[in-house]
Amino acid sequence: MIKRILSMFVIAFFLGSTMLSAEAATYTENRIIFGTLQYLDKNGRYLTIKRDNGRLENYYFHRQTLIINDKGAAGLSALIEGDRLRLQFTEPNSSRMDKVEVLNEGKEIESIRKGKIHQLDALSGKIRLSDSSKYTHYSWGYQSYYNRNSSFQLSKDALIYYGERLLDSSDFRYFSKFDAFFVTSISHKNEIVQRVIINRNSGKDLQEEITSFNERQQFIELKSSGKVNFHEGTIFIRNNRIVDPVSIMKGDKAFIATDNIDGKLYASIVYITN
Repeated sequence: MIKRILSMFVIAFFLGSTMLSAEAATYTENRIIFGTLQYLDKNGRYLTIKRDNGRLENYYFHRQTLIINDKGAAGLSALIEGDRLRLQFTEPNSSRMDKVEVLNEGKEIESIRKGKIHQLDALSGKIRLSDSSKYTHYSWGYQSYYNRNSSFQLSKDALIYYGERLLDSSDFRYFSKFDAFFVTSISHKNEIVQRVIINRNSGKDLQEEITSFNERQQFIELKSSGKVNFHEGTIFIRNNRIVDPVSIMKGDKAFIATDNIDGKLYASIVYITN
């Protein structure tokens, strides 16, 4: 009888501990929020994130809010619109953040370039171009200032798109003589290609204010030129970083290099200039 009572006590204790652990895990999980930074208040009072469920929500800083990036404790300047964030709260229903962690900062870019592909070589990991130029001061640099025939190293994780289609290295040989835009960063003092988007047809360059942005239907409305579509391959740049399209907002001024696909304009690069 005593053994039976002890056994029941042990089982009850185990089940109770398990339930408490589950509740504690749920409680902790409810205090963690993930999302993409869309807006940071200039006075440092709050930020707006787009949560993984699609909702836009504001959360507030207080004096003890801790901001962390890959280098450790940081200040508000470490938060860049487009960054992926993990927010932590001591109180489950509070909107006051106790900890803000930058999970994957957008890659800082060195330059935006374009050119005609002479060779895209997976074996050497290089892209060779003719008629190349560099975007600077709201226009493409004169070719007399830059080497018209140039070669750049591809980063190990470089993404190369043909329109909205992500290319495999086995496809590279088919894209000689195609026009391409690409974005570089600096690694060990060398300029390395991070993203490439190959155009299907010649589009046009636009420099306008964005009046609306529709992520679900994937288009941008411009003040004068109207609707410009975008897709998975479109490169979005804000604060000199490659960012998620969710960081694009009404009122932004942008330089947009486009591709003409089936008579419609599609953005290859959206560079926020304000």
